[in-house]
Amino acid sequence: MTRHSLEDWCRRMSERMWARQCFITQGCLDRYCLSASATPESKVVLYRAPPGYGKSVQVALAANTRELELESAVYINTRSCPDSCDVNGSLFAALVLYQLEGVESWRTIKSDIDTIEVLRNALCNAKKTIRICLDGVGEAKHTADLIEDLICETPSNVKFFIAPSRVGALPRLSMMAGVVTYGADELVFTEEEVSELSGMGGPEEPVNQIV
Repeated sequence: MTRHSLEDWCRRMSERMWARQCFITQGCLDRYCLSASATPESKVVLYRAPPGYGKSVQVALAANTRELELESAVYINTRSCPDSCDVNGSLFAALVLYQLEGVESWRTIKSDIDTIEVLRNALCNAKKTIRICLDGVGEAKHTADLIEDLICETPSNVKFFIAPSRVGALPRLSMMAGVVTYGADELVFTEEEVSELSGMGGPEEPVNQIV
């Protein structure tokens, strides 16, 4: 892939993914107990549950940044990417770099290995809090290995919010230090939350989505 085609691919994929992020989070309640603010010391927040428990919503909400001078976010949703299983570590790294820095950081890149190293350096030298929000990852082995490497090698201001492609994907993450896992028991709404949500919409403003 030439530099021009790579830039075009990253732009198209990023536009699709952030459009999906915006759509997913419309009308949703940001549940504090599952949010980034609730786990400030954690390196990784991992959402593991069967389909329908709102994992994608939580990852998408984590990508919302409130203080642009202090934090940046990357949002990758594999459903927006055709043939996502064919996305290797270099393409994944290029997409993350594109969302963080645009194409400026690509000027010195000459190979696939360079792309991954430039991403490592960018994350290790970041002054802001970086949230890397990943939905549906884990099927492509090289990408999964790179994600685990970045978790292990980057400083504490680089945070990961991950909903694996399936319950058993990325199994090693559950054994790492600094990983908080939310399963079905935590993701399901409590009676108190349902009652609270039911009262949020007036007679003319029903709650449209409860996730």
